[in-house]
Order: sequence, then C-alpha cells, then structure tokens
Amino acid sequence: MKHIPYGYKIVDGIAEIDEEKAEQVKLLFTRFLEGESLATASKSCSLNFTHSQVGRMLEKKGYCGDEFYPAIISTEIFEQVQEERLKRATKLGRLNKS
Repeated sequence: MKHIPYGYKIVDGIAEIDEEKAEQVKLLFTRFLEGESLATASKSCSLNFTHSQVGRMLEKKGYCGDEFYPAIISTEIFEQVQEERLKRATKLGRLNKS
C-alpha cells in the first residue's frame, strides 16, 4: 500500500480530508509564506517533523488535489510556496551553478 499523505485518511477505499491535520497543512504553507523557516513553521503548526519532512510536504503538489485526493490548498498557494522556496535557496546559494 502506498503512503497516505499527511492531512488525509482513507474511508471505505476513498481518500478524505482529515480536517484537524489538514488545518495543520494549511497553516504550514501559510507560515512558510509569512517568512518562517521550515523548522519554525513546523513547530508553530504543532507538527513534530524534521526539516526534510517539512520540505517534502511543501513540494507535494498532491495537496492541490488530484483524481484520488481532494484539495487541501489552492494551486495559487502551492505556486507561491514554490517561488518562495526557490527565492530562499537562491539567496542562500543552495542551487547548483552548472
């Protein structure tokens, strides 16, 4: 069985939003856009995730919804987060300069 993304639950074979956890996911995206680091955003959302786990969550386009999972965040918010991540990585010199 494939891993169920945080914020969802499976009921009778259908993916549904776990409202409590989905609120944490929404808050995570919002806090990151407000300027918090991955670790700080995770803590402020009461998530006990590592830096890399939070980074992977922010990269998961599935939170915008697909044929199986309902949307938790808008595509607009997702795109804003991706732009912010790129901006921060560039500023910190973390991109490969090939």
